[in-house]
Amino acid sequence: MGFVAAMFVILMAFILSSFIMFSFFHVRFFTLEMTFLSMALALGFVSMTVYMLGICHLLYGVVILMVALGATAVSLLLAPHAWVTLWRDISSSSTQWVRNFLAHPIIGGLTLIFSLFIISEGILALYPPTAWDGIMYHLPLAEFYVHSHSLSYSPFIRYSFAPQANEMLYSLVLALGGTGVAAQLIEFVIMLLTSVGTYLIGLRYFSSRWTGILAAGLFLALQVTIDEGTSAYVDLWFVMYGLAALLSARRFLSGPVRAGTGRWAVLTGIFNGLSMDGKYSGMLVLFSLIVCLILFRVKIRKFIFLITISCLAISSPWYIRNLILTGDPAYPMLTNIFGNRGPWTQEQITYQISSFSSRGPISSVLLHNAILIWNQFIQEDGVSSYVPYIISLSLLQNHEPLCGKGFSSTKKDFTPT
Repeated sequence: MGFVAAMFVILMAFILSSFIMFSFFHVRFFTLEMTFLSMALALGFVSMTVYMLGICHLLYGVVILMVALGATAVSLLLAPHAWVTLWRDISSSSTQWVRNFLAHPIIGGLTLIFSLFIISEGILALYPPTAWDGIMYHLPLAEFYVHSHSLSYSPFIRYSFAPQANEMLYSLVLALGGTGVAAQLIEFVIMLLTSVGTYLIGLRYFSSRWTGILAAGLFLALQVTIDEGTSAYVDLWFVMYGLAALLSARRFLSGPVRAGTGRWAVLTGIFNGLSMDGKYSGMLVLFSLIVCLILFRVKIRKFIFLITISCLAISSPWYIRNLILTGDPAYPMLTNIFGNRGPWTQEQITYQISSFSSRGPISSVLLHNAILIWNQFIQEDGVSSYVPYIISLSLLQNHEPLCGKGFSSTKKDFTPT
């Protein structure tokens, strides 16, 4: 029941974010890329809303439902004409989907077969939580916030000071009467969205469906993906928003600078900020993107400013909370600069930081990542673990209408096709 209620709140946020994307970015609803970006934006809205309710000591299930319904109602009253246009777009796209399936029963059957592979992974999320990080601090933190109805601090739960955007979704589920299993189902949804983002990166940046299909298939077949996507972990959160940031950046990098282009730069910064809200690792996304912009797009310094400002605006609430609790906005990474007022001793901090480099020098880490596919599929799990995904997706890859009318992967300005 908690999962159903949480998905209802997320659905309200998805409708609201779709309205925003439709009104301010002028892109069609129900394309695959539009759906991915809208859903990512919706999860970010929900996470930040739960954060604000926690800060105000209003973390109650009833309050969350009232806020979700209220925000949707206000947007409907402020811009009814935009909602009518959006609804027409949804209706026409849905009708097109049904017609395509009826006209291509084989394709529809293959889609159902592929869905069975996804469901087989989803079954793992129905088991009670047993993953170490999940039962050690991710779920306990969410449960502590729900019981206190606020974003209180507990020195007895590990990492209670770190950015916890993903844990806010767990708090949402628990506040609405769900359990740890429902939280794992939320993470499974994030895994599916991340696989869609992986496919879109291959399609947009390499102009090749085959690249996207191979990337998404390998991603879904990785043992680490299955483990993370069916447990109460948070690593896929920052990966999903990193992909969303890259897709948004593609919009203003692919064509000439024109009116409205800066909005995509702001959206890129928002996704970067949400990535940082999930884990400190999200900082790498922002750093890498800015370095690439400086190296290859010297004339768009304005976009770097917009990305940075919007990123800091979104991520600052968690890092300000960190600063207040521990004296270090990125505790315990910067204790040499800000000092240590947190729960760990200096010896514990030294051990924690040293564990980050336990794999050895950077050259060893890069080599490990370079041969990741060999290690995961050939040496350990065998090729058969991902072949079904590749076969199913490759059979579908030539049927663009299944995704509705999207944007051309060959035209650099993303002209609607």
